[in-house]
Amino acid sequence: MGLFDNLINLAESPAGQSAMGQLAQHLPDVLSQHGINGTQGLVEKLEQGGLGQAVASWMSDGPNQKVTAEQIEQTLGTSMVNSLAQKFGIDPTKANQFVADNLPQIIAALHGGQPT
Repeated sequence: MGLFDNLINLAESPAGQSAMGQLAQHLPDVLSQHGINGTQGLVEKLEQGGLGQAVASWMSDGPNQKVTAEQIEQTLGTSMVNSLAQKFGIDPTKANQFVADNLPQIIAALHGGQPT
């Protein structure tokens, strides 16, 4: 089963109605639209943007290091965050925080870490 299949399963689970489920459901399309090759490409982009230590914590069994809305916007860019906002029907000014709050759990779930 591929990583995107895992995302779909996460989105279709009982938690799939949650914000994390929504992000998991729409993330593959948005990544593709912005030239990022799957979850591994996203991890690489986050690491290149200076969030390597946080990403490593998401993929381990320890607690997930938090990231800020500003770090998400700086790393992913306004265009990608706006695409996510459009998919969710939320205010683009709130999308950075939405991603910052939910992305650690998704990366953790995809890489076998503990979604804390």
